[in-house]
Amino acid sequence: SQTRTNTVLLTCEGKSLDSSQQVYHYTCSGEKPVFLFSKSNIECHIVQPCSSLPPDPNLQERLERYLSDSQTCDTLKFGADLANDYQKYSENVLTRTRQLVQDQELQRQGWAAVIKNLDNVTAGFDKRVAIFHDLYDSFLTNKDKYSTPHVRGKIPGF
Repeated sequence: SQTRTNTVLLTCEGKSLDSSQQVYHYTCSGEKPVFLFSKSNIECHIVQPCSSLPPDPNLQERLERYLSDSQTCDTLKFGADLANDYQKYSENVLTRTRQLVQDQELQRQGWAAVIKNLDNVTAGFDKRVAIFHDLYDSFLTNKDKYSTPHVRGKIPGF
């Protein structure tokens, strides 16, 4: 089970969810979800393999037997049953493939949210750095105003 400190919730715009707000306060364009990330999985270098539907060796064996038998009414019925089983198997493969494609799309959207979040954090940090530089430049320009002995003792570098 994941603890709060090991998980990150992000909207599709990359905004971190505030734990004091309920999820319905957050809106995204369209029907995009909120993404839950496990920090340990993000930091892990192990790629989770996709599970796939294994081939059915029984179908292959039955097909080879059907192709080698002489054509009789029984082999035609056997062939029809085999074709039906192949169709069911291919429907299962199609369903699983669609699910994998949907999972990959959600994963792509989730990682896009992570990138947007990092962009937002970087932009916020850049803004704070610019404000700091402006304030520091202003301080250096007006240094003489702050040059009283009382104030000078409180400011490092004087």
